[in-house]
Amino acid sequence: NGYSDTHAAHVPVGWDHWYGMTDTSYFGPHFSVQGKLLKTSKETYQTDFISNMSLSFLKERDRSKPFFIYIAPFAPHAPSLPAPRHAHLFNNVTAPRYPSYNPSDKLQQMKPSWIKRLPPLDDSQLASIDAFYRNRLRALQAVDEMLKNITIFLQEEGIDNNTFIFYMGDNGQHLGDYRLPAGKRQAYDTDIRVPFLVKGPGLVGGTKVTEVVMSIDLLPTWVEMAQGSLPSTYEIDGKSLIPILFNQIPPHPQVNTFRSIALAEMFGGSSNMGTRYHGMYGFEKNKFWNNTYQAIRVINGSDWAANANWLYAEWCTGEREFYNVTADPHQVYNIIDEVDPSLLEKLTVVIKQLGKCAGKSCNNIDLYAISKNGSKAPFSHCYNPPDMPGK
Repeated sequence: NGYSDTHAAHVPVGWDHWYGMTDTSYFGPHFSVQGKLLKTSKETYQTDFISNMSLSFLKERDRSKPFFIYIAPFAPHAPSLPAPRHAHLFNNVTAPRYPSYNPSDKLQQMKPSWIKRLPPLDDSQLASIDAFYRNRLRALQAVDEMLKNITIFLQEEGIDNNTFIFYMGDNGQHLGDYRLPAGKRQAYDTDIRVPFLVKGPGLVGGTKVTEVVMSIDLLPTWVEMAQGSLPSTYEIDGKSLIPILFNQIPPHPQVNTFRSIALAEMFGGSSNMGTRYHGMYGFEKNKFWNNTYQAIRVINGSDWAANANWLYAEWCTGEREFYNVTADPHQVYNIIDEVDPSLLEKLTVVIKQLGKCAGKSCNNIDLYAISKNGSKAPFSHCYNPPDMPGK
């Protein structure tokens, strides 16, 4: 995200020990170590180095104080290079063939904008997707080993039952879904759903909740766990997960009272598809297609959204999508033309409110009382994608 070797001297406020990646190479990565640039050898595997740094911190920490450690390996991000010891694994594994995988023309035409114009993926593209998927699994093995080593250390220290571990990803990934080769910029569950696991004292193992939670909820959760506070002027979009973690809210309520709606929005261009779609209608080399939309996931709302499990999206082109995720978990059947217009009006109002709110006011938007003052027209302002450098 712009943090590179030239910025290595910068250490963000608040960290006692800073090890920030300034080059994300899987072999020979660079780090800012307390503000000094460290270039590792070309034989150094990034995830293993991060694992060793994390264990060193845990071993050398002040044991009289609680600690917070944030570990963010690049794996399995592209190019997903595995450690040599894992390169032979998963040779027969292929990417999941969900109903959304390289769909028929009939299904593809239900999609909006540039997506519906994508041609079927050919055999070479499908083989490339499978190879990428295998390498993602291979690259994750070193992450698994790191987690195992850290867990063993916590057990040896006798603090495994007094330590919370949060495990999550930062985004999903479509892999051949909707004829998209690989990426993360759409509102479908392939892209926005991520693993989210929590282990710690007082938690009931194996519990799965249906409430809608998001990464913005992490900050207020950790602050409350640390018995701290944030300035009253600090805008917090999320909510503390403490009531969910400690079963103050039932794990499977009929109505999601913690949160039943989540906003997903994109203002900008698609991932550059390059020459793989040369000849496609509207194709321009090194050009991004417009990919501007606002969408909401609604799960177990109340009143008019009772038992909901919906994805609703409005594109800047005026196109819209609606999926009943219970009946269509892979979001391939856009049934927008079958939905009651009055329901669509309500969903549009919700999108408008979530799209313009900030801070705690976002937490007060729910499905119990939808404002009658919001706009009922889908937004229509499209982002103007720039040409790629070097065109």
